[in-house]
Amino acid sequence: MAIQRTTDGWVITDDAYPTREPLILPLSATTSEVEAAARAYMPPPPPATDWDTFVAWLYQFQPIATGMSAARMSTDPQGEPATTGLATALDEARLRENYQPFSLAWGLFLLASQMPPADLAAIVGKAADCHLPAEFLAALQPSITP
Repeated sequence: MAIQRTTDGWVITDDAYPTREPLILPLSATTSEVEAAARAYMPPPPPATDWDTFVAWLYQFQPIATGMSAARMSTDPQGEPATTGLATALDEARLRENYQPFSLAWGLFLLASQMPPADLAAIVGKAADCHLPAEFLAALQPSITP
């Protein structure tokens, strides 16, 4: 954000969006009025991602426990790797913003667990509520869902 005093008045611009229409206040505006207008002019910061809430919720979400049991009992080759690698892959996504390992492990988990679409939708919804990155939301919804 930039605030400049010009012959036309106080001009407030948004450096992040240079094409955005500037806000112009009269030269008679007080410092507190200019500061208040600048705060109102700028969009609020994006909400912070809340990985901790999502991960805690995910591990307590009953369909995950049911899916883990189903995947472990699966005779398909993806069953055991899907359960053992999922927590590590989730940490890789959360801590390093590396979503590819999670996408692979999650896809295997979904195949092995046969998670119902409604449960998957609840997980995606919770991730969105926690403001997780779009790349992670995309990884939660692979095209290989059961």
